[in-house]
Amino acid sequence: MFRLQKCTNFVPMSISEINRILKTEAVRLGLCDKWRDEVWGKELDLNRLAELYFKGSDFVIEHHYPSNASIKALFERDFLRQKGILVDDKWSLLNPTFAMVLGKSESKIRLNAYKVSQIYVRDDSHIEITARHHSHAIVHLYENAAAEVSVSDNATVRVLNHAKNTDTIYKRKT
Repeated sequence: MFRLQKCTNFVPMSISEINRILKTEAVRLGLCDKWRDEVWGKELDLNRLAELYFKGSDFVIEHHYPSNASIKALFERDFLRQKGILVDDKWSLLNPTFAMVLGKSESKIRLNAYKVSQIYVRDDSHIEITARHHSHAIVHLYENAAAEVSVSDNATVRVLNHAKNTDTIYKRKT
């Protein structure tokens, strides 16, 4: 059987194969019947897979699913960047609704003009987030993740540390 964690580099494959690999691994990890039957009852396109990745973030975080190596093997880096998913990457994001920053990533994230974001940072990743003009973000830090937060113009950023070895630096600008 194909083991997701063994993959390290992008390998082009059909959407059917990607669905099969991801669904098999999710079921092995205990995916609930509703998601298995109703959500994954049919083949999902890449955009829907990315959407469900964030919708099922509780499962994703709890099981570190799929592994960083699997994400890099199954999806092209440009696609991941468009969807706000960074794995061992150095990339900036502007106004993401959701972002998942994984591995040893470094990212500058800017939020403007009433934007609302939910950001997950784990592994050894580091983000610098700048929020302005009434934007709002909730940042979840796991494992060795770190965040530098700058806010101004009535913006808010809430950082939730889910591990003792996370680090947050706050800077408020006027």
